[in-house]
Amino acid sequence: MNTAIGFHLIESTLFGAVVGIFVFVFQKCGASFRYALWLAAVAKFLIPVTLFAMLGIRFGSLLPSEYSPMAGAASFPVRAYRALNAPAASLAHPHSTLLITIGVLWISGILLTLGIWIRRFLTFHESSDLPVEREQAVLERLRQHLRIRKAVRLRLTGGESELALWGIWRPSIRIPQGLSSQLTPIQFDSVLLHELIHVRRWDNLASAFVHIVVCVFWFHPFLWWVERRLIVERERACDEMVVQSGVEPETYAAAILKVCRFQLGHVIAGASGISGSDLNCRMELIMSNDSKNANAGLRRVLLTALASVMTLVPFAIGFLQQPTLRAQQSSTSVGSRACRYADVEYPQSTVLQMGTISSSPKKVCVQGSWQKTNRAATAVAKDSTQSPAICKPQQSTSPKACICGGVEFSLGAMVNTPDGAMRCDKFVLGQFTTWRAVTSSDLGRSQ
Repeated sequence: MNTAIGFHLIESTLFGAVVGIFVFVFQKCGASFRYALWLAAVAKFLIPVTLFAMLGIRFGSLLPSEYSPMAGAASFPVRAYRALNAPAASLAHPHSTLLITIGVLWISGILLTLGIWIRRFLTFHESSDLPVEREQAVLERLRQHLRIRKAVRLRLTGGESELALWGIWRPSIRIPQGLSSQLTPIQFDSVLLHELIHVRRWDNLASAFVHIVVCVFWFHPFLWWVERRLIVERERACDEMVVQSGVEPETYAAAILKVCRFQLGHVIAGASGISGSDLNCRMELIMSNDSKNANAGLRRVLLTALASVMTLVPFAIGFLQQPTLRAQQSSTSVGSRACRYADVEYPQSTVLQMGTISSSPKKVCVQGSWQKTNRAATAVAKDSTQSPAICKPQQSTSPKACICGGVEFSLGAMVNTPDGAMRCDKFVLGQFTTWRAVTSSDLGRSQ
C-alpha cells in the first residue's frame, strides 16, 4: 500500500511536469487553455493509475482463461494490485511506528489547512449584505447577454471588503460600498462582466476543488504553486473574454485600477475577485490585447490525450494483463493450499492424525494452515520427527489402508513419493488398496 501511494505521488508529479511543458509550449494559445491544462494536473492527484488498472483487471476477468495477450513479467499495475490486496502489515512491523506517525501528521495537516480555509471563508461571509436595486438591472442585461441561466444577485457590502463573486449554486456579486460612484457606467459594466464570466466558467467550483486537493496533499509544494498559477490564468482568461466582448482595453484597465483601491489584497479559494493575480502583468496583457485562442481542434486533442493518459491507458493495461495475473495467482494459490508436518507436505483438506495412537490430535489442512477438527483421519503421521519427507509406496492387502515407507495411511490420504504425489484408493478389481497419482481435482476436493 505504501509503495502504491508513493508511486502515485511520483507519477502525478511527473504528469504535472509534462503539463508544465505543454503550458510553456502553448503560451500564446490563450489563458483559458492554459487554465484547463493546470486544472488537469491538479485532478491527476485524485486519479491514481492503480485505480483504473484495478478496474481494468476486474473487467479483464471476462476474458477466457487461456487468453493472455500480455503474458510475461507482471508490470506495475499487476504489482500494485498485489500490494493493495495483500494483508495489512502487523503492528509489530519494525517500521509501523514511523508509518503511524506519518499518517497522524498527514491527517493533522489536512485538518489544519482545511480549518484555516474555512475560517477565512466564514470571515469573508460575515460582511453586511444589502441589496442593490439600481445596478441589478445592469447585471440582468449583462447576464442575458452572456446567456447565463442561473440567477445572479448584486449585493452591497459594508466595511473593508472587496469586489468578488460569492457562492457556487446561488452566486452573488458583492460590491464594496462606494465603489460604483468611482466608476463610469462603462467601467462598471466591464467589472460586472468580469464577475459574470466567472459564473459562466464555474470558477468558484473549480477553485474550491483545487484547494481541497491542496489541503489533502498539503506537504506537496508543487500543488501550492499550481494553485497560484491557476488564480493567475483564471483572471487572465476573464480579462481576455471581457476585451473580446468589445470593451475598450483602456476603459477596462482603468476600471481594474480603481477597483484595486478598494481591495484587501488577499484571495480566498471559492471566491473569485477581479484583482486576484499580478496587476502589472495583467495591465500589459490587457493593453497589448495580443493573446490568441488555441485552435479548438488542437485543444480537444490535447485535453483528450491527457484524460486518456490518466484513465483509459491504465485501464487498458490492467484489462490486458488480467489473464496473466489470474494465472500467476492460480499457480500461487495451489501451492499455498498445502500444509507441512514433520517435513511432509499434505494437500489441502487432508485430515492428519498426528500420531499412531487413537488419542493423537487430528487437524485439517485449510489454506496452508492446520486447524483442529474431529473428522475421520485421511492420513496418519508417526510423530513430529520420524515421518519421512518422501516415502516409498508398498503393497498392501488391507481394504482400508495403504502402506508407504512402513506407515499406514487411510483411504484418501495423499503423500509424496519418488514418483510424485500419490493418493490411497481402493483397487477397483480387487479387495485391497492401491496408490495412484494425484490429479488436479484431488487438490481442491474437500473430504
